[in-house]
Amino acid sequence: MRRVQASVLSSTAPGRRALQWWHRRSFWAPASDDEAHLAFYGAFMGPGDLVFDVGGNRGVRSRIFHLRGARPVIFEPQPALASLLRYTFAATPAVVVVAAVGAEAGTMQMFVSRVDLYSSLSPEWLAAMKDSGRFGPAEEWATTGHIDVQVRTLDSAIEEYGLPRFMKIDVEGYELQVLRGLSVPVPARSMEFATETLDATKQCVARIASLGDYRFQVSLGESMRFEPGGWLTSGDMVSRIDTTLKQQKNGWGDLCACLSSR
Repeated sequence: MRRVQASVLSSTAPGRRALQWWHRRSFWAPASDDEAHLAFYGAFMGPGDLVFDVGGNRGVRSRIFHLRGARPVIFEPQPALASLLRYTFAATPAVVVVAAVGAEAGTMQMFVSRVDLYSSLSPEWLAAMKDSGRFGPAEEWATTGHIDVQVRTLDSAIEEYGLPRFMKIDVEGYELQVLRGLSVPVPARSMEFATETLDATKQCVARIASLGDYRFQVSLGESMRFEPGGWLTSGDMVSRIDTTLKQQKNGWGDLCACLSSR
């Protein structure tokens, strides 16, 4: 019944406004895990800091960045989600950019999933997720088509908005292409990884290390905790990926990197 009601509401302009209002009210309500998220990201940013949220989706992480006092620039290529983000963050300094981020500027086809979290620019990532069964039966979340989206580079974003203190990248398998569009070191960043695509994660480590003297750590799942062993060099992180992370079936989390002089 709730799905039917939501479908009917979203089919009319007043209904869409009602759903947006409900979403914004619930979005900003205090959550039980706020304290852990605020503490985790507080190590990377403070009041007034510029941050990039690449792959904003519904703005869950940018909400935390805003609560930390930072100024998020949110990149989201799916038009419906970008519209929702603009409504949700209307009373904040956040900027919403309707674009994907990649190695080169232009237009690309984005594969749209039944579940917007799993929409991706990477057919390889989608195939790996289907093969592993991570998200359950493919018919429940499989792509239903594609849309053309604008793509820009991190270098162009930095030229327009400034150098961020922190950058979060969560783009469903397109992380390496995002990093290839960056030619300057960013003080700190996080990017999502999944154990099905760890070879690409190792390439991301190499790409980040080519831009500066970085140290690396991982936070598994939504633990908001770093793994034992401290911050690692790129070589040691690759070794951890090959030994520890590869042993985890359907594991995932965030790979974090900080300049050693930060």
